[in-house]
Amino acid sequence: MHDQLLAAPLPAHLTEPQRELYKQELRARVRSLMTKAIAIYQGTLQAAERTGARGEAVARATAAVERLRASLAEPR
Repeated sequence: MHDQLLAAPLPAHLTEPQRELYKQELRARVRSLMTKAIAIYQGTLQAAERTGARGEAVARATAAVERLRASLAEPR
């Protein structure tokens, strides 16, 4: 979803300075959503660790955290 949001077409009526501001604000909001998603996944993983849960869901949550962290680390 991250890539789709950032690749979405910009509103056509914006001037170039407005387009840059729009892209900057969009990146900030997407970054905020990604940070929140990481926190939620980490909470899930902590609960799994406390209860001793294992399995596909834990593996998917771990992969999602890694993917989100890597995406946040990429320069944009």
